Amino acid sequence: DGGSGSASQIGGQPNWVQDAQYPKCPDCGQSMHFLAQLDNGDFPSHEGIHYVFLCADCRVTATNYQQS
Repeated sequence: DGGSGSASQIGGQPNWVQDAQYPKCPDCGQSMHFLAQLDNGDFPSHEGIHYVFLCADCRVTATNYQQS
C-alpha cells in the first residue's frame, strides 16, 4: 500500500522523531553514517523508529530508537 505513510527507508536522510542523534563510533570517535530506518508502525501495535548507522572505517554498526 503506497499510502501507508511508513517512514521505513534505506539511505537518504533520517526522518527523526525527536532531535537528530548521530552516534559516535566507539573505536574511532567519529560520527557514524546513517544507513536505514525501520518504522515500527509497519508492525501491528508498535510505534517509534529504529535507526541504523555504520562506521565503514572500523566496520562497526549501531542502532538508535526514538518514539514520540
